[in-house]
Amino acid sequence: MITAIFLSLSTILLWRPNEPKPLLNNKKEFFSSSLPRRKWAYAFLLSGIESQESMRYRGALYNVMIATHILRESGSIADVVVMVQMRTEGDKFPDDDIHRLTALGIRIHYLPPLPDSNFYSIQFEKFNILALLKYSRVLYMDSDVMPLCNLDYLFDLSEPSEAKPLLKENVILAGSHEPCSGGFFMLRPKPGELERLRKVIRDREWKGIQQPWPHFDEKEGWGHVIESPDHWQYINDKDVDPKKRREIRAATNLNSWEWYGVFADQGLLYYWVKYFQKNVSIVIEDEIENWSSRVNGETVYLEHTIKNSTAAEGYNCGKLAAASRQQRHSNKYGDYVYIGRELQIHRDIVHFTGNAKPWLKEYFLGDLTRHSQLWFSSFNLLAAKYNIKDDITKWKGGRQKKVLMGNEKEASLFPTHFMMRTSIIKKFNISDEQLKLWDLQNAKRKEQSR
Repeated sequence: MITAIFLSLSTILLWRPNEPKPLLNNKKEFFSSSLPRRKWAYAFLLSGIESQESMRYRGALYNVMIATHILRESGSIADVVVMVQMRTEGDKFPDDDIHRLTALGIRIHYLPPLPDSNFYSIQFEKFNILALLKYSRVLYMDSDVMPLCNLDYLFDLSEPSEAKPLLKENVILAGSHEPCSGGFFMLRPKPGELERLRKVIRDREWKGIQQPWPHFDEKEGWGHVIESPDHWQYINDKDVDPKKRREIRAATNLNSWEWYGVFADQGLLYYWVKYFQKNVSIVIEDEIENWSSRVNGETVYLEHTIKNSTAAEGYNCGKLAAASRQQRHSNKYGDYVYIGRELQIHRDIVHFTGNAKPWLKEYFLGDLTRHSQLWFSSFNLLAAKYNIKDDITKWKGGRQKKVLMGNEKEASLFPTHFMMRTSIIKKFNISDEQLKLWDLQNAKRKEQSR
């Protein structure tokens, strides 16, 4: 039975790579001073790595390999870059892992270790794609995102060879509770952009740490007050009764910076592309909003809205992607359908969030249109080809759950305000006396406002 599955999957996913590209250490090659044209890359981030604790990033590493395998087999012409960030200075990414990545043609770019590595600070490291100046577009995917087909059409819609682009140079996807997902987005790298973004981070953090807990202004957010008719949107409760849906949304302040991850990557990303760059396509359900700026460059406005299905017409990702529209997933409340899976972009990827990651599950092979089974089957093909010794048939979801995303042995897999506070204090070397002074000033202001 397993042999038959392998033969069937080989027909779909078999890829014979060209000669491996050399490990990328030459910064002159990587950081070009001239703006390229139609040169594209997918990017992933592996952060907080300890060479002696390889099981803690093993699943993410394999997912990057599987994602690359699927992209290449399905015809992608874009490069794949993995940003590797060790936890400590002097530690070295294992040679076996270097070989596995380069054998797949994956380009490795090392980032310096963070002084305070936790899940909050790591979230901003993904924006290092802005410094990949040899590319005209970079599509970032979290290391737990698996494409189901060739996603090059997103590059082509943003940067066609001749026709007018349907998508802006920056593309974000509205999430189930937030206006953009930090796990999947496309940006255009330009000289100086990473430095400008880092200044945005530093300015907000410095201002925030002087404010009362939780050190984030929900009105101004990352530096812009969202005023009507402008508002943010999300795609949850899509299948709810229209009347109930209106009630839910009426109770949500869509002009306030209040959503999951707003003080981390998912707030920064939304601010950066919409209010700083003023150039973004936002995919919301079956619509794509294209935002731009007026002649004076000061006011962002909705340029036009197009149908998602119309934009993606002619791009078909095949049975594996289409099958995701019917996928049902169980939680403690029972079965539910992933929202937005009928949309072209949403249905062409799967984001293994939380404990849904295949490497946190028990090994199982069955219907290959199921995402976890596809992941395991793809891994088996790569394991045979690249002599990977891990026996995933024995994985039971135990030690793999100890994913290193910070200094804790059992790290939280989402950013918290406490992580943010800790990182800011360390970054700016703020004393306890200064923190107490700000607390007293804030308490006094609160008392005076009563």
